[in-house]
Amino acid sequence: MHPEIKRGDLLIASASLLDPNFRRAVVLVCDHSATEGTFGLVLNRPVPVPTDVRESLPFEIESIYQGGPVRVEAMQVIHPYGERIPQCLQVFPGVWIGGAFDVLCRGFKEGAMDPRRCRFCLGYAGWGGGQLAEEFTQDAWLHVASSPALIYATPADKVWARAVRHYGESHPMFRFFPDDPTCN
Repeated sequence: MHPEIKRGDLLIASASLLDPNFRRAVVLVCDHSATEGTFGLVLNRPVPVPTDVRESLPFEIESIYQGGPVRVEAMQVIHPYGERIPQCLQVFPGVWIGGAFDVLCRGFKEGAMDPRRCRFCLGYAGWGGGQLAEEFTQDAWLHVASSPALIYATPADKVWARAVRHYGESHPMFRFFPDDPTCN
């Protein structure tokens, strides 16, 4: 049995998921269709900002994340500015991805928007139709609704444990999951 996945949900890698691309990963589901597949961005894999990315941007970014193993050269932006950015996709209230990059850049330059409130991701995670459902039958993932605070305000090294605790609100065994399980 697998849960009903929807845009804005989080996929939390279970302890049994050993694929190095997703070990202890938390993936924001940005789009989902049972037949067409799932598109998501890993929220908790910070990587050094590549020099070519840093030099190509007309603004400074402090951090960037490995959004997934697919098309790692493509940058995705998760941001809170959807009502001001044409062509972006609302993931859920307060969280959007993409849109007119030139408008976002202009907002950063003019100070009307702040890149520190965004999450920049290289690459994405993708599953074909039915693939994610199959992974749920193998207990590879936990599933929970997301929140803007978890996306924008939670340090990367705390995202997985806090998402697991959020899952614990409806699954008591996980309720008091520590930020660092090795200290338990």
